[in-house]
Amino acid sequence: MMHNTDQKVSDRDAEKIDIDGFMAEFIVAKKFNVMPDFSIRPFKNPVDLTINKKTVDVKSTRNPEGKMYVNEYHRNNPCDIYIQVVLDDFGGRITGFITAEDLFELAEVKHSVDQFGKEHTSYVLDQSHLKPL
Repeated sequence: MMHNTDQKVSDRDAEKIDIDGFMAEFIVAKKFNVMPDFSIRPFKNPVDLTINKKTVDVKSTRNPEGKMYVNEYHRNNPCDIYIQVVLDDFGGRITGFITAEDLFELAEVKHSVDQFGKEHTSYVLDQSHLKPL
């Protein structure tokens, strides 16, 4: 099975992250009655859904108080909207959304180094900044 591990911000298993991403995208797609593109590609594509002609990236977390993490790639290739879903083993709930403009203005910038010594920049946003859908 192929996994999109180049953009992950978690130390969780890549297969579990892919499944969580699938679940979160499906939950948002169902709410808006659209069909997501569930393909896994070896190249970066930040768009998970298109809703009312707006590009959407769906972010998932299993932490009920989890923050939204967006990697540096999105700074130069932003979606119009970012939506967060908090998951559990039975489904999930949409915690809210934010526009790219607001995200990059309000997010805290964090720098980290992965196990290979490569530096990464993430934009971290508390759920309190998300707007309800």
